[in-house]
Amino acid sequence: MSSYYIGLGKQTIKEAMAYRTNFILSFLVILIPLAGELLLAKFVYTKGYQIGTWQLNHLLLYYISATVASEFFAIGTWWDIGNDIKYGGLNYHLIRPYSYFWHNFVVYYSLKLVFIVFALIIAYFAMVIFSGNFIPDIQLLSLLQFFILALIVAPLAFLITFCLSILTFFFMDIDFISKILGVLLPFISGNILPLDIFPATIREILIKLPSAYLVYYPSCILSGNYSWKEFSWILIEALIWLLIFWIFTSILWFRGRKIYEATG
Repeated sequence: MSSYYIGLGKQTIKEAMAYRTNFILSFLVILIPLAGELLLAKFVYTKGYQIGTWQLNHLLLYYISATVASEFFAIGTWWDIGNDIKYGGLNYHLIRPYSYFWHNFVVYYSLKLVFIVFALIIAYFAMVIFSGNFIPDIQLLSLLQFFILALIVAPLAFLITFCLSILTFFFMDIDFISKILGVLLPFISGNILPLDIFPATIREILIKLPSAYLVYYPSCILSGNYSWKEFSWILIEALIWLLIFWIFTSILWFRGRKIYEATG
């Protein structure tokens, strides 16, 4: 069965690389917001102001890291799942000897691997231009913590996406979810501003939401903000969210299958 998922991932990567226009658009979509954030941050600091307790070099590294994290740990509604449920394509998968969840997980992150290359290239050149360093000022300890957290956050991000997508079982149209996330997610995930600079009450809520583990915590980790003790608590909280969404998704999937009409 593992050979199926490996083959599926390779085929998805090949298909994604065939769409060169998507590469160019992805480049611009990543470059323009990142350039705006970095230029604004430098302007604020050159005027003698400071954003929270962040030093400029750490804030620039945070924004660069957030660009990469937000590309890889993105959440939303996955159109393949929604279309399968809406138009009957789910029938084909249900009779196959593989997990529908893991099938989509492989496809989802195979596509991510293609486009994350652009985020890494842009992030590197942005770091060189704005910091003047050719070697990232990231400690090995921070990299290790980041990759450990990624092993939890990647499944968490897809679980949330899968959970939102199978709401198609219960609603005719779930486009409204993507629109709401498009407005709220950049703020509540820490993509626009680090969550720790918000007022205390709002901050305490935001840093406990699952969205904080998608961008804010990974970016802070790469900025070298956490000891192993603090990092351990972040891992535990992320695992709790992973368990919560696994249970909630399993319930939705079970109930959705019961009312699925299998037409299309």
